[in-house]
Amino acid sequence: MPAPRCYIAIDGKFRECVPTLEYGYLGTRFTCTLGGTPGQPEKRLLIRHVASADADGTMVQLKKRDLPLGSTLSSSPLVSTKYELATSQPGEKLQRDHRAREVLQQDISGLISLKEAILGVLKKGDLASFWALFYHCRKTLDRFSQTVGVNEYVPLQLPQSLAVGPRNRVVPLDAEVQFVAPLPVNSQLSQVYADWFGNDARTGNSQPKHAPRLHALALLRYFRGFLAQLDGKVPADIQAVVSRARAQADQVRPEMSLDELKAWIRELSEDWELLVDDEDGGTEEANSPELISTAPRKRWSLLRMSLWMNLFFVCLLSVLFWFWPKSSGGTALSSSVDSEVLYSSYCVVFRMEGTAGESVVRTLRGAFPGRIKEVDGTPDERERLLRQKLEESVKTIEDHGAVKQVLAKLVNDSSVEFKGFANSDPPDRIIAAVIKRGGVFTVGADKHASLLQANGLELVLRQGHLDERERLVLTNLRRAVADYASLEDALSMLAERGGVIVQVAPSREGHETLRRELVGRVEKPVFVSRPLSQVFGAVDPSADTGGGLAEYSLQLDRLYYLRIPSLRDRDDLATLSAASKARMNWREVKAGDRITWTPLPVIRKGGDPAALSSFDVAVVTGRKVVLFRNQSILVGMTKEQILEQGGQYIRGVLRLPVQSIDEAISVSERRGQFTGALKYSYLAGLIANDTSAKGTVLQVLDKDKFADLRVREDTPKPTP
Repeated sequence: MPAPRCYIAIDGKFRECVPTLEYGYLGTRFTCTLGGTPGQPEKRLLIRHVASADADGTMVQLKKRDLPLGSTLSSSPLVSTKYELATSQPGEKLQRDHRAREVLQQDISGLISLKEAILGVLKKGDLASFWALFYHCRKTLDRFSQTVGVNEYVPLQLPQSLAVGPRNRVVPLDAEVQFVAPLPVNSQLSQVYADWFGNDARTGNSQPKHAPRLHALALLRYFRGFLAQLDGKVPADIQAVVSRARAQADQVRPEMSLDELKAWIRELSEDWELLVDDEDGGTEEANSPELISTAPRKRWSLLRMSLWMNLFFVCLLSVLFWFWPKSSGGTALSSSVDSEVLYSSYCVVFRMEGTAGESVVRTLRGAFPGRIKEVDGTPDERERLLRQKLEESVKTIEDHGAVKQVLAKLVNDSSVEFKGFANSDPPDRIIAAVIKRGGVFTVGADKHASLLQANGLELVLRQGHLDERERLVLTNLRRAVADYASLEDALSMLAERGGVIVQVAPSREGHETLRRELVGRVEKPVFVSRPLSQVFGAVDPSADTGGGLAEYSLQLDRLYYLRIPSLRDRDDLATLSAASKARMNWREVKAGDRITWTPLPVIRKGGDPAALSSFDVAVVTGRKVVLFRNQSILVGMTKEQILEQGGQYIRGVLRLPVQSIDEAISVSERRGQFTGALKYSYLAGLIANDTSAKGTVLQVLDKDKFADLRVREDTPKPTP
C-alpha cells in the first residue's frame, strides 16, 4: 500500500506536500510547490512540523530561532505559521484535520541541495566549481558562527542541511530552527551531532571560538565522504574527475584559513577568479544544475570579454577623474550613491497626549517580551544607560588585543587612524573610545569617514589590505559601534519627553516586521507610524584640540633585542622606581614583529625631568649578535632630510661601507612629518663577521657574551 500523502490548505485549497530528506535536516520536512502558471512564477516552500518523533522514538520539538540583532541570512526568513493539514486515504479521499497545526515555513525557491550542486559540477567535470562550492560553504558557516554574542552558543549546522542558490549563495536551512528543550544525550539526533562534530557537541551547540573549526572538519568529511561514495560507481569520464577530486581533497586541511584555502584553490585552477571574485562570492556557474560549469573555451571568452570591459571602465574612470571638479578642502570618503542604509537596533515609541503610559508599556511588553525599555528621558538616566551600553558593546568583542593590533597596523602601515585610538592605552579603553566616537577614521591627512557609513568598512579594508581574520575583527567592531550609536540616537529622541524603546533586528526586514506588528493592531492602544526621518552625524575630525604624544616603532627582518633608553642616557638618571627599571630591561622581539613605545618619563641626576626615547638594539645574525648603542628615530620635514641625516651617521659614526643610503634607511611619512629608522638587519649583515668592531656605538659579540651582557645590564645595581 502506498504511503499516505500530506496536504496543506492554502487559500482554501489543499496542496500536496512531498516528503524530503534533501533540504535541511531538523524535523519532519516536506516541500510544497505553488504557482507555475502564466503570470504566477513557481514558488517552493519547505514545511516542517514543529513536533516529530526521532527514529528512536524521541520526541523533538522545534521553534523559530530569533537571529541575534545585527545578523542576517542570505535566504527568505523562516516564519512560524499555521495550516490546516490533511492526509490521503485509499480511494484518493482526504482526511482533514480541522485544527490548524503550527509549522515552520521557508521559501526555498531557486535553491538546490548541496548534494545536487556537487553532483552537477562533477558531471560537468568542473573541479574549479567543485572547490568553489567547498570554499563558499566554509565562508558561509564561518560568518554564521559570528552571528551570536560572545557568551552565547552557536547552533552547529550539519553539512547536509546546506542549500545552494544563485551566485554561489550557500544557505544554512537549519540556521533559524532551534530545539524547544535540550536534546537528550542518548537520543539518535544527539548521536548524529556527535558523529559529525565530536562528543562535546552532542547538544548541537558550540562556543563561538570552536564553531568554525568544527564546521570546517564536518564539511571536509562530508565532501570527502561524498567522493568516496561515488568512487567506482560512476561512468568512466566522471570517475576520472572523482579520482582527481579525491586526490586533491587529501591536500585540504581543516585548519586552513579562508585566505589559505583560496590561495590553494587558485593554484589548482586559473578559472578560480571567475567563480569567487564578485560581491556575493561567485558566479552563477556554480549553483544551478544547468549552469554548474561551462566549457573552458566559453569561460576564456568570458574572461577576455571581462578584461576588455574592465579596460573600458578604467579609461572611463580616468577621464572622469581628470575632468571632475576638484575640492580644495578635506574630503569625506563615501561612494557617490549610498546604496546601503544602516538600520538602528532600536525603535522608538512615544506616548501621544491623553494616552496612558501603563497601557502602552503593558502592550509592548506582551508583544516583545524582553526587548523593551521604558525611558523617562532625564539626562541622568541617559548617561546611565549609555554607560551600561558601552560596557556591553565592549564585551561583545571577544579578542580585545586583536582589535588593538589591527588598529595599530592600520596606523603604521596604511595611514588609517581611528579617532580615539592611542597605542599607549589598554585594548578595552581603545575599543570604548572608538565606539563612543562613532567609528570615525582618517585616511592620510584630510580624508575622513566612519564605520557607520555603508561603505566605511570596505574603505578601511581596501586601504589596509587586511586578511580575513582582520576583516572579522573590524566587522565585529563596526557592529558594536552601530549598536551603541543606535541607543544614543534613540535616547536623544526621547530626551525630556520619555517613552519606550524596543530592541529590533537592525535590518530592513526587522524594522518592517516590527512595523507590521504595531500598525496592524486593531485593539487599544493603536500605534500610528510617524513620518520617517533621516539621521546624520556631522563630523570634523580636524576640530580636535589638545596636546600630542610621541610614539615610536621598530620592525626588523631578524630576531633582535631592544632596550630603552640607550646606554648613554642611563648614566645621567636619578634613582628609578621598580616599574621604571623593569620597563628598561632588554626585550626579545621576533623577526617581523613590530614593537611600539612612547618616551619614558625620568628624572635626571640634577633634578630635571626628561622623556627619553633613545634605545640600544642588538641584531642576531647566526652565531653573532651585532649591538648598536645610543640609537634614535630620525625626524625631519622631508625624505631627503632624513636620508641626509642617516647617511652622515652611517658613514661618519658607524663607519659602515654602504653603497646606497636608500638601502640602509626606512623612511615613512605621516601628516607631513617624516621619520626614519636605520635598517639594522641590513647593516648587521655587513659586519656580522667583523669581530674588530668594538667601539662604544657598534659591537659584534658572541651569543653567550651578549647573554651575559643582558644579565648584567638587567640586574638592578645596589643603591649606595
